[in-house]
Amino acid sequence: MRHFALIFAPPLLVACAPQTAKPDEPAVSSSDKGDGMLEVTDPNDLRSDIHACGDDKVRHLAGRPAVDADKAQVARLSGAKTIRWLTPGMPVTEDYSPTRLNVEIDGQGMLVSFHCG
Repeated sequence: MRHFALIFAPPLLVACAPQTAKPDEPAVSSSDKGDGMLEVTDPNDLRSDIHACGDDKVRHLAGRPAVDADKAQVARLSGAKTIRWLTPGMPVTEDYSPTRLNVEIDGQGMLVSFHCG
């Protein structure tokens, strides 16, 4: 019985090893939508979304007070579909939305940083 286990153990262990993409193939992710269609996403296609929220258009506003006038300017200049104003200690979800602008405000009410997500 021991010999039987020793013969079949290595192939079973190989089957458990993670598969990796070949160096010349792009890594892709896929999702099954349940309708028989498989959606494949190439990470290279996501590079165009790096500033989809307009964070690069409002970074110069860092250091200004987060008053209503400056908040309106952030919204106008960024063109973001949604804006999430983040204050210290505020709970936030970890979902990623490339068109959402996250604006961090410090404890003194100043605009600190801007990033998509």
